[in-house]
Amino acid sequence: MSPISKAPADTRVLLVDDEPALLKALARHLEYEGIEVKTCESAAKALELLDAERFDVVVSDIAMPTMSGVELLRAVKSSRRHLPVILITGAPDVRTAVQALELGAFKYLLKPIDSKEFTEVVHRAAKIQ
Repeated sequence: MSPISKAPADTRVLLVDDEPALLKALARHLEYEGIEVKTCESAAKALELLDAERFDVVVSDIAMPTMSGVELLRAVKSSRRHLPVILITGAPDVRTAVQALELGAFKYLLKPIDSKEFTEVVHRAAKIQ
């Protein structure tokens, strides 16, 4: 098994999910890896944070009220094409998966999320910056 390719030391990740418990758990995994994490519970707030701060990776749930993760992906890619976006979902759907890939999602992960796979994907995404 190959070792995890670590993200650059100053990596910043924006986590977006309307489930506070999941946000906390995912943030903890990344922080353990030495990654700086900012969390928010809506796509609209994520867009505000993206305008105000630098992030290297965005991780977003797909199914959220008001604005979905796919809509967030579309908005991010329209102005920040280089920024990797990882989408996560507990209700996988072929149409949504295809749409995510067409819009340029870095990865489409299924809940429950395997913590090792999650951190490896974030590390890889951070390195493409």
